[in-house]
Amino acid sequence: MRRGPGFLLVVLLAGCAALPPGSERLVATSGMPVDLVAAIAAGAVARALPFADPTPQFAGAPVRRDGDGWRIELFVDRAGRWHLGGDHRLGVAAPGLMPAAAWPTTVARPWLHGAFRGRPAVVLTIASTGPGTLVQGELPAELALRLGTAVRDNLALAADPGSASGGLDEPNLARTCAHRLLQLAARPHPAGDRELALLRTAQRLGADDPAVHRRLAALERQRGRLRAARDAEWLALLASSDPEQRADAAAALAAAPTDGPSLRRRAATALARGEHAAGAGM
Repeated sequence: MRRGPGFLLVVLLAGCAALPPGSERLVATSGMPVDLVAAIAAGAVARALPFADPTPQFAGAPVRRDGDGWRIELFVDRAGRWHLGGDHRLGVAAPGLMPAAAWPTTVARPWLHGAFRGRPAVVLTIASTGPGTLVQGELPAELALRLGTAVRDNLALAADPGSASGGLDEPNLARTCAHRLLQLAARPHPAGDRELALLRTAQRLGADDPAVHRRLAALERQRGRLRAARDAEWLALLASSDPEQRADAAAALAAAPTDGPSLRRRAATALARGEHAAGAGM
């Protein structure tokens, strides 16, 4: 398994004498920036506890600002239900076609729905250590396996984009993986199929930049997959807010043939009959 610069080491230490009975300490280090680690870890916790987020319709995951770092806070009510608190929602911005930065941009938005009375029952702190980022906190026995596995797996996927698939359902993680896959796709590839595969996966992970869709359309068209190329042109049109880009995408859609298989059959027939000019023009 390849390990990128953000490779993390996660250690779950159980049975520490200083911890409450049955609890476990989560200690994780990562080479990624503190804001990105916080966004991915908070998204992992929110997905692992699907009813804990009071406003899941909002972008980002709940966190609380803690100096130069962040905290993930969990409160428990009298019925034993878990709730995520905080004062911000931390998200990852959607990547563009050729991202210049090593890591994606994070977006922190104030959040007014995370105020709960009393002290949080679970706190995970995310702080910069200079060369990397440290995540640590005590997890109760009932959450240790679920949350420890979620944080560990999501950070591992973000550190190794080659292991990502198109089925990631946590937006912060998906956009981070898409960002890194687009970086790989921008490198020279002797065979263009690798670029195409990377771009397709990045698109499925949420890379909704018009340039990504247009590049995919060009690659699909080069391979004679005209229906896939037309679908990508439609996505470019829908993703763009620029009038000129939308006009260009609409013109490309109007000019694009839609019957790829029959077009190839007609070209093969024309070439077989010796009508080379006609076959080459199809």
